[in-house]
Amino acid sequence: MYIKKSLKKYLEDLASVKPAPGGGSASALIGALGVAELLMVCAFTLKSSRYKKAHKPIKAIQSDLRLAKKKLTLLIDEDIRAYAEYRRAADLSVSGGKKGNLGSVLKNITEVPLRICRQVHLATLLIDGVARNGNPHLRSDIFCAYQALVSAFESAKINVVINLSDRRNPLDAVKITRQLAKWKKDIKSVPGILKKPRKGV
Repeated sequence: MYIKKSLKKYLEDLASVKPAPGGGSASALIGALGVAELLMVCAFTLKSSRYKKAHKPIKAIQSDLRLAKKKLTLLIDEDIRAYAEYRRAADLSVSGGKKGNLGSVLKNITEVPLRICRQVHLATLLIDGVARNGNPHLRSDIFCAYQALVSAFESAKINVVINLSDRRNPLDAVKITRQLAKWKKDIKSVPGILKKPRKGV
C-alpha cells in the first residue's frame, strides 16, 4: 500500500477527502519518524571511534529501535486496512444488508492504534540510553525524536479512546485505559534533561 510509495503520495492522500489514511495511520508515521531520528543518533555514534566505549550499548539499543521502526512502518498501512474493513461493516449494517461482525471489526480498529501506542512507549524507554551513550552533538535530534514520539502516542491514544467508547466494542475499556495511563506516565517520566537541548549544542 503506502509504505512502498512516495511520501508525497501519502501526504497528498492524507490531505484529500479520502477516508484513509487518517489520524491512526499518520500517528504510526510520526512514531516511525521519531524512531528513525533516534536511529540516526545511533548510526553517527557507531561511526565515530571517539565513542568506542559506547558502541556496545548503542548497538543493543539500535537493534530494539530497528524492530520498533519496522513495526510502526507496517502499522501505517495496517491502520488503513482496519478502517476500510470497519467502513464496509458499518455501511452494511446501516443499509440493512448482510451484517458483518461489527464487534470484531471494532476490536481490530482499536487494537491497531493500541499497538502504535505500545511501540511508541517501548521506543521512548530507549531514549535515556541513547542520550547517555550517544553522540552529544546530536542532543537536539534526541529532543526532536522525543517530541515526535509524544505526538504519535497522543494521536494514536485518542483513536483508541474513541473506538472504546462504542458499546459494541468487546474489548475491556477499563483495562486498556489503565494501560494507556501507565504508558503515558512512563513517557512523561523521561528525564527532564532529555526534553530540552543543552545550550550551545
